[in-house]
Amino acid sequence: SDICHLKNGYAFKSSNYVKEGIPLIRISDIQDGEIVIHNTKKIKHNIKYNNYLIDEGDILIAMSGATTGKFGIYLNKIKAYQNQRVGNFIILDKNILNNKFLFYKLFTLKLYIQKVAYGGAQPNISSKIIENIKIDLPPLSIQIKIVEIIDKLFNVLEKSVNELKKVLEKLIVYRQAVLSDAFSGKLTNKNLKNGELPKGWKYINFGNVVKEFIRGPFGSSLRKEFFVPFGYKVYEQKNAIYQNINLGKYFINENKYQELKRFEVKNGDYIMSCSGTIGKLFNIPQNAPKGIINQALLIIRIDKEKILDNYFFYHFTSQNFQNLIIKDSKGTAISNLAGVKDLKKVPFLYCSLKEQQKIVEEIEKRFTICDKIEEIIKITFTKIDLMKQSILKKAFEGKLIN
Repeated sequence: SDICHLKNGYAFKSSNYVKEGIPLIRISDIQDGEIVIHNTKKIKHNIKYNNYLIDEGDILIAMSGATTGKFGIYLNKIKAYQNQRVGNFIILDKNILNNKFLFYKLFTLKLYIQKVAYGGAQPNISSKIIENIKIDLPPLSIQIKIVEIIDKLFNVLEKSVNELKKVLEKLIVYRQAVLSDAFSGKLTNKNLKNGELPKGWKYINFGNVVKEFIRGPFGSSLRKEFFVPFGYKVYEQKNAIYQNINLGKYFINENKYQELKRFEVKNGDYIMSCSGTIGKLFNIPQNAPKGIINQALLIIRIDKEKILDNYFFYHFTSQNFQNLIIKDSKGTAISNLAGVKDLKKVPFLYCSLKEQQKIVEEIEKRFTICDKIEEIIKITFTKIDLMKQSILKKAFEGKLIN
């Protein structure tokens, strides 16, 4: 508090949001040390909000919620408004404290801030607690020199990070290229001409390889008042989107489960997201929790006498097949699957089980290499983060200054 004040934001209401206006910086817009404005809500300019304007170079911090303690620097010339529970560090005298020095210093204080914030049931921290933190403060000239050294070292590391991110992007493109070749016949038939299919291959309606489609319950049969703290799981769209069975917090009791048992998820089923983000697929593993799907999901039970699980999954998640699903979707603000009837008619490339197995093996041979590269990159990112922490530690111990 001797060198800066942490100002709280204004409690803007969602009813104030407009299509065109001044960006409103919320906690969700603070990402990886920056403030991202490409997806912000907008507020119409009003002089009464002038005290909550954000300027270029301002440092903002999340003061409540699951990401309490994350912070970022605002690097845009466009004026923005500061939302509630977003703190803005206001430097009292810029001849005493350098803004970028404060920014880097926060990296070393983040763990402490999070530790204090997570002491209660709901993560949050007050301006006063942060303002009472004691720090070592060198003279302004030394602060500037420290910032210059950190900037130089971080820039080298960021170049490496950017190059590695490009490799990850290329791997995504490569994976889709592999799937494209796999489901045109080229991956296992090298001399195939463009537009031709291998002998015995054919396009059939997607519904011909699926035993059953079950769309989630609509209307009043599954409302929030039916949910209980523990019981049978309600599978949500996030389970399909993030390929994670442990996500979700809704459960129903035995009576409701029996009433909605036609929407029951079974081991080996595929659940597909069919509202908003459509086409994401997740295979329900063995020993999955008993439960039902919600209205934003579709159960797909394939005919395993006709199709292999991995062949189905790779075909379904290929970009060409995804494009066909999206093409047949409808909706304006939120995309919705047009319907099971339309999905059944989507063209699906079919071949013998023996050929399917061969295709799966060729795909997985290539994907295994991609997985290894991605793992190496992930490890490298971790090492770079550790290097940054080491640089900051040495910087604020005075070990980087000659």
